[in-house]
Amino acid sequence: MQIAKNTNLELTQRRNKLSYIYSKENQTIQNPDEFIETLQAFIEEFKKILINLKKLHSMKSKIKRC
Repeated sequence: MQIAKNTNLELTQRRNKLSYIYSKENQTIQNPDEFIETLQAFIEEFKKILINLKKLHSMKSKIKRC
């Protein structure tokens, strides 16, 4: 359960950062490198989140079998 909570928190934080940068740039990307770096970081975090969710799902499946 803690993994899921941490995963949701991480995703929310990354999404908020992307939203902030996008709104800060007034919907016109002034600094594409910063935006791309942030987007890449978001994608990497999302990949980690997917891995954590797969682990959580696997753990739940093992518990149900017992």
